[in-house]
Amino acid sequence: MTADAAHARREPRPARSLEEIIRTKRPRPLHSVDDLMAPDVFPSEEEVDEFVQAYHEERQANLG
Repeated sequence: MTADAAHARREPRPARSLEEIIRTKRPRPLHSVDDLMAPDVFPSEEEVDEFVQAYHEERQANLG
């Protein structure tokens, strides 16, 4: 039996309720947009600015 066949025969997990997910993850409230920042994604402010500029240019190019 292949791994794919064994995986296909497994019963699907029942959907978890939002309350169950919250209990498991124990999220904390956001107090600021800074809480969403991922450290070390962009090493400098210049790289952030370059990314935002490239993003806007790409969006404008795709609009028409």
